[in-house]
Amino acid sequence: MTTIRISRLTHQFQHKPNRKLALSLSFFCCLLITGCGGGDSAASLPVTPVTPPATNLNSAQQFVSQQAVALQSLTQDQDFSELKPIADAIGKARIVQLGESSHGSGSMNQLKTRLIKYLHQHHGFNLIAFESSMFACNQGLEPQAAVAADVLMYSCIFGVWHTEEVLELFRYIKQTQNTDRPLRLAGFDPQLSGIENESTMRSFYQQALASLTASQRTDIINLALDVLSLQKDGVSCFRNDAAACARVKAQHADLKTRLSQAAAMLDGLTSAQGQLAYLLMISNQHAIDSQLNEANKNGRWIEARDLGMAANITGLLQRRYPQEKMLVWAHNAHIAEDFPWERLRSGNEKVMGMHLHQQWQDELFTIGLFMLTGQQADNNRNVTAVTPHQATSLEGLFMHLNHPVSFMRLPKTDQPGEGDDWLHQLYVYKDWGAQEQRAYLARSFDAVLVIRNNTAPRYLSGQ
Repeated sequence: MTTIRISRLTHQFQHKPNRKLALSLSFFCCLLITGCGGGDSAASLPVTPVTPPATNLNSAQQFVSQQAVALQSLTQDQDFSELKPIADAIGKARIVQLGESSHGSGSMNQLKTRLIKYLHQHHGFNLIAFESSMFACNQGLEPQAAVAADVLMYSCIFGVWHTEEVLELFRYIKQTQNTDRPLRLAGFDPQLSGIENESTMRSFYQQALASLTASQRTDIINLALDVLSLQKDGVSCFRNDAAACARVKAQHADLKTRLSQAAAMLDGLTSAQGQLAYLLMISNQHAIDSQLNEANKNGRWIEARDLGMAANITGLLQRRYPQEKMLVWAHNAHIAEDFPWERLRSGNEKVMGMHLHQQWQDELFTIGLFMLTGQQADNNRNVTAVTPHQATSLEGLFMHLNHPVSFMRLPKTDQPGEGDDWLHQLYVYKDWGAQEQRAYLARSFDAVLVIRNNTAPRYLSGQ
């Protein structure tokens, strides 16, 4: 286990004053780079209506009425009996992906926290992995008594989830550490989101690579710091700093070669930290590929990152947690097992869930989360209203139900009759409460959770 001193730094964003942890680079990426949330914020993109396919509305609504199971609570954690249909649907899957149509949903944060508690307590899911830093979230800080729940949260995840609702999950993580089955914390994103800086990286690699020579350790540390510098240049490049873009392009090939050589050197390490160091060399290759795509302005900003996230999840399960079942927390657009947007389909740009499905097949179960009414927040914490839905859209078909939450498993093959035809054709759904997309929903998700009235998060201001 690595002991890392968590410093207090002042955050550069006005709405995020005096953060407890070194989050400036990571949250900056999340605010500005659309790949962080599977899409840009609802407030900043034009909303273009999508033409829905022809649908037998009555048949589709009847199908939804017959198949959807009502859940009454977002937060009840003393009685989980109503969640049994979800566990029955999950079956023997080893990886369960829990999505969200917006990073700014207090209700989805609450519902996922409830599900995580249930699946941990009753179905052996002992690992929660966030769409956040592969480095920061895998440092093993959760068992350390000196690391409080809020500090643990700030050390790991992107600022979009620094909320009261998610803090409840981190309190639960801490509470389980003294039990015989602690809930462990992980991250799988090649991007940075928490405690990444020169000091924490030096500390980690010095301990993780203790079996190597001093010269070898120094080379790996310098390599990790060079990658960190390139990622900072990538942020500046996104802001149209031509010199930063040029540095990314000039350094990419050399760093890629050094990372590949370092991975080969570390492949045989057997300690938990040593194996994480190996996995980080793999993750960093995807990170710098993503930065190169940005520097080349080729529009393929999701491709390298999502391939890296999938590789990181598989690496963690195969090398670090070979006996564990994992819960994955990420945006719907990342977890989808088929192209979530037509733009990605036209460019054959695959997302994380597609790579995971190819690798894990029936061991993967994917649940998309959606909202019908209420409010959501974009990545800048601007609160917006959920816009009205077309009748022939995913959300529109659930509007006639009065369930606080609806759970519905999606049939993978077209059933007799017209009721489920909409699930097997390009069909309209929404990101961020306003942005209409089209996807083959039954290919993309194994099940959906649809929240009737969504609330925006209760954000933490930090100290």
